[in-house]
Amino acid sequence: MRYWIACLLVFLAGCEQSATPVKPAFDRTNTPIELTVVFHGDLAALQQEYRRTHPNSPHSKVNGLTGFATWNEVKNPGPFPNATLLGNSPATCVVHTTRPRKVDDKSTLVLGHELLHCINGSYHP
Repeated sequence: MRYWIACLLVFLAGCEQSATPVKPAFDRTNTPIELTVVFHGDLAALQQEYRRTHPNSPHSKVNGLTGFATWNEVKNPGPFPNATLLGNSPATCVVHTTRPRKVDDKSTLVLGHELLHCINGSYHP
């Protein structure tokens, strides 16, 4: 029994180490953000909205898309906290995903992932 528990712990530790680190483009921690969440009826509707709002994005990027966020950019994003929003507009962000159906289901996790974009911008490749 201890052998299986040890194997499980090694496996879980390995998963954590292989995760892509968060590299913030900016940091809106402690900044009020005007957030809008749009729940699409299904993935096809979500992907159609992505194509509409990102007409220059490669179509291959849409395959498998489960959510996306759009936010107003900052100028001079580093070093933090000297980043300023373009113009005098408030920080805004729109998150698109499908409605969560169960606690911690895929849609719930996507919602959190996209919310992090609102806070840190393009934080992953």
